[in-house]
Amino acid sequence: MLSPRPYVVLPKFIAKNLIIAALCLLGGLGSVAGGVWWIVHVAHQVARDQQLWASGHDAYGVRVGGTSTSHSFVINDYELDVHYVDAEERPHDGKAKLALLFSSIDDHEAVDVKYDAAAPDRFVVSWAVTHLPARWACAAFISLFAALIGLGLLAVATRRFRAVTDARRVAERSDEVQLELVSVTPVLVKGKHSANIIHFRHIIGGREQELKQRLLVAEQLMYTSDARTHVVALVSAHCPQRPWLMRADHRPFVGSWPLDPSG
Repeated sequence: MLSPRPYVVLPKFIAKNLIIAALCLLGGLGSVAGGVWWIVHVAHQVARDQQLWASGHDAYGVRVGGTSTSHSFVINDYELDVHYVDAEERPHDGKAKLALLFSSIDDHEAVDVKYDAAAPDRFVVSWAVTHLPARWACAAFISLFAALIGLGLLAVATRRFRAVTDARRVAERSDEVQLELVSVTPVLVKGKHSANIIHFRHIIGGREQELKQRLLVAEQLMYTSDARTHVVALVSAHCPQRPWLMRADHRPFVGSWPLDPSG
């Protein structure tokens, strides 16, 4: 059904996938690095607060105000305005920030302040110590969330790079095969049919396996007959486990068939 290889892969297909892959790679690495940085940053803050609470001097005339922000009752952020007086009766004003997971500070909860005698402007509020588990949990949650986003972006980057590599390989040299179509599962995004999950059977190393690929609704498969029970695919010796399901318009390949190569 197809013309002999080699084919030409459309430059627009290559450029689009490489750009998306590069952006996802940068975003993924940045997100993972950000998650690691955040947990290290919080660990440094917690160690400092614990050390200062253990060795600091009690402050007097403590007044604490500020604002709190709740993120869907999961994370509670506190920006505190702290006023206290040291042993030399010198007043000090400073700010402190706390982020708690599934925990909050009661409006009537007692608060104390300790400060560094060698640097009286350095202080720690008691809430930073009494709510230590919730602080650690919040830091771990944010770091894990950032890492998961990063890993997801890296997975997208891998798939995009692989798509370019596989397309080039099957375009250069591949075998035409007919694969049995098992089912087509529609993918709905906000109630709109945006893509299909194609389930098909493929023989790998002498064993029949059921595989699946995701195609956009606009990407119509090339069927072997009007019965639509089998689809045409190209298989490269370099990646036999990933057959390339051919589209009815042959894209992203340019061969001897009539095709507009504009992209």
